[in-house]
Amino acid sequence: MEIEIKDTETKILYATIKLLEEGGVNNATTRKIADKANVSEVTIFRKFKNKDNLLNEASKFYSEYFLNKLDYVFEVDENEDIVSILKSVWNNILYVFEDDFNLIRISIEDIRAVSLGDPTFKKISEKVINNLISILKNQMDKGKISKEVNIEILSLDIYSMIIQSLLLWKIYGYTPSKSVNEEVDNFIEILLDGIAPK
Repeated sequence: MEIEIKDTETKILYATIKLLEEGGVNNATTRKIADKANVSEVTIFRKFKNKDNLLNEASKFYSEYFLNKLDYVFEVDENEDIVSILKSVWNNILYVFEDDFNLIRISIEDIRAVSLGDPTFKKISEKVINNLISILKNQMDKGKISKEVNIEILSLDIYSMIIQSLLLWKIYGYTPSKSVNEEVDNFIEILLDGIAPK
């Protein structure tokens, strides 16, 4: 996560996010945050009152940053064939999520906590799924996807596959037998051709 730091509050929020990314909630002590932001702990408490407020503000700060970053993911050439569109969106989502994966992991793991919890990951998921629905609906209107397909379920399935793959690769150390591109190609082939014998 790289952003332009304009003021003391932003420096503190950025330092908080970096410490969360490096070691989770337990790593983000106000002392460490102050050191990383080059401010005093008093400044942190003057700006945010307490650590919970700071973590809530950091969650909002990160959520806004990540949601804005997602915008480019869905810039596709709608005149491309459906396979190219799916590959492009899939690879863009993978790239963006991989780039900030530690924070995504914290968002998932700390759903019970104040920090980067449910609202952040929920907003990210909703944005991805809604954009997938829009792209796939457009392709359906162009006759590239059967009218019988439930676009909402298809979008959820694609998103779920991407997230599950990332979790397996990044958290559980699963090593696919093929390259990521081959995995994507295989999933899209199954998606388009089905699993029934021909």
